[in-house]
Amino acid sequence: MNVSDINNEKSKVAPLLVQLYDSHRIYDVNKDQDSGARMDLANAVGELLESDISPSESEIIADIMISMIEKAEQDLKIAIADKIADLDNTPLRLLIHMTNDDIAVAGKILENSPVLCDMDLMYVIQSRNAEYCDFIAKRKTLGGAVMTALAETKYPSTVKALLENSDILLNESVITTATDMVGSHEDLAKPLLARKEITETIVKKVYEVVSDELKAYVLENFEDELKGRKAEIDLVFTEAKEELTEQSEAQDDAPAMSIVRSAELMKKNRLISTELLITMLKKSEVQTFVAYFSAFCDLPHETSLAILKQKNGKGLAICCKANDVLKTDFVTLYLLTQKIRGEGKIVDQTYMTKAMDYFDQIDVKKAKQILQASQIPKDSFVVDL
Repeated sequence: MNVSDINNEKSKVAPLLVQLYDSHRIYDVNKDQDSGARMDLANAVGELLESDISPSESEIIADIMISMIEKAEQDLKIAIADKIADLDNTPLRLLIHMTNDDIAVAGKILENSPVLCDMDLMYVIQSRNAEYCDFIAKRKTLGGAVMTALAETKYPSTVKALLENSDILLNESVITTATDMVGSHEDLAKPLLARKEITETIVKKVYEVVSDELKAYVLENFEDELKGRKAEIDLVFTEAKEELTEQSEAQDDAPAMSIVRSAELMKKNRLISTELLITMLKKSEVQTFVAYFSAFCDLPHETSLAILKQKNGKGLAICCKANDVLKTDFVTLYLLTQKIRGEGKIVDQTYMTKAMDYFDQIDVKKAKQILQASQIPKDSFVVDL
């Protein structure tokens, strides 16, 4: 470096350095009383760096600025960082120095500086904590290697910042990492599902691991994605029912609204099977069963409860016959719904025999007619024999 470069008559830097020096001196005198002096100094820095400078001048300016910033108070550092963050000719050495400062100083530069290249950003990712990575994740352009390195930190806030960055196209590595993290960091679910890069498989994986509230959100917003491969979805929904139930021993059998919504969507997609209903009863998921049985039979849950509480099982027989349920499955459903009927562990053989006889006697057409007439809520479901 040669200071004579600045003294060259063609150089515009000398008067700007004088202005910088004067502003700095005024700031030193008034920094405790006058915030305007701080802004004047920051503006002088910005004007100097925006000028047309040569590489040698840039090095000299970097030396001067680093020396000044090392002695500066936090407020001045922040003001200078805000001023130079967007400039495309700020000396790299100055920027690197400032990115190693407190996050209040480094943040704007990490997020916005066009001078920082992938290698500079990778160094920060590997050497600093989540706060610094969060700002990098917000950049309007990110290389694939930087993106992957940010995701691999597995900082929840950094991964969320990547997911919420609408200016970039996320690579597969980021999407995979975010999906793996959703189970333990549910706040990643919605921004992940909002990305255009996700696939049907991602939607299903997210559904499997999130809470009841988010399950309802997924069902409502990704109905088409959840329609594929029936066998796989049946398995996912069957395993998920335990998380959807909002019941306890002290509660009645009326299903919660989140379960009702889930059941309605499953019915719409033709994904409620007799096997699924039986599985719910075996798991003692009474509220969930009532909601899904109601959807299966197209009945209000009040009517379904009235049917299920009948000791003679005739209403259940009608529902099963109208929906082509096998006799063996009907018997299983009758046995497993004894808790809803308020019975003990021993099923009354007389009632069970009558229920089975009625199932054999009634034909499908008649069962459908009776069921159709019962789809308006009633105080009770009555079948005359």
